[in-house]
Amino acid sequence: MFELESITINSHKGVYKVHFLESIFEKLAEFNSPEIHIIIDKKVKNIYQNQFVKIQQKLESALVIEASEIAKSIEKFPDYIENLIINKVRRGNIIVAIGGGVIQDIACFISSTFLRG
Repeated sequence: MFELESITINSHKGVYKVHFLESIFEKLAEFNSPEIHIIIDKKVKNIYQNQFVKIQQKLESALVIEASEIAKSIEKFPDYIENLIINKVRRGNIIVAIGGGVIQDIACFISSTFLRG
């Protein structure tokens, strides 16, 4: 894979790592795997569409969300989960959140609940 800046989280459920990238555009183009799934803010996708040209195919299957507090409501999550199922997300795959706090909240909630037990 590629070099990531990461931190280790020690939670009551166990230890896990969170990875951070500054140049997501170049890194995603380098690592094109069916095991990587993108959750992206609609505005970010539109603003940076020229930088995403190299990963356009990956973005076609991305979960694109209009970042708002409403997007975090529990009623929205069945649609998000349906998108992940259609795109064959499996336990152990990588979910990449591209956007601010709303997108990160959604990606973290999905990661902590989808395909668990």
